[in-house]
Amino acid sequence: MMTTKSIITVSIFSVMLSCSTSEISVQKDAMKHIKTVAVLPFTVGKGIGEKVGQDAMEFFKSHILKAGFTLVERQALDRILKEKELAMSGLTAGDSMDLGRLLSADGLLEGRVTQYGEETRIVDLQLSAYGPDAYNPEKDPKDGTFFQKNGEWFRKAHMRIFKFQVFVRLLSTRDGTVVLTLQNSYPEAKFEVDQFNAPNGMDDYGNRVLQQMGKDLKKALAGG
Repeated sequence: MMTTKSIITVSIFSVMLSCSTSEISVQKDAMKHIKTVAVLPFTVGKGIGEKVGQDAMEFFKSHILKAGFTLVERQALDRILKEKELAMSGLTAGDSMDLGRLLSADGLLEGRVTQYGEETRIVDLQLSAYGPDAYNPEKDPKDGTFFQKNGEWFRKAHMRIFKFQVFVRLLSTRDGTVVLTLQNSYPEAKFEVDQFNAPNGMDDYGNRVLQQMGKDLKKALAGG
């Protein structure tokens, strides 16, 4: 979705904000001119259900609304998109300006979910040299769970691996420039199967990621 040209534009003219779990870029001056936003249908990568994209889109719509922006009505957006037959991935500057004029919108928010899934596998975790996480022979069942490699102790762990990556950008309809980009910094997370704070499936994990992204977005828009 983000072209090389867009990356260069953002890196030169934007303020990079340090957030806990999100990578955010905002052009502060351009953002001041955006009052009304049209949130376009989010696209998804191969093998990812459309509902995942729809849920992510609805999440960001709610946060854009909470941030004080006016949203273009869904019916008006659907009608224009159908008439224009526009692809919802990688709008050009001309597309953005044309669509913005038809929708009376100052900005267009588009997004794409590129990763979404869960798997379970056995991984080797290196133990600490000291402390409670160090190897303790009294806790070793002698079944191969603990083993040494190159003088270091390891433990075989049953892990749940969650993958979720969403990229969002806001385009100005004045000139088609990228005003804001946002993506989660860590598209993959690992939890032991019996870990107390492990997500209860992909829906739970995806919601956790989106909730944190919402907090980071709020902070960025507020200038924090």
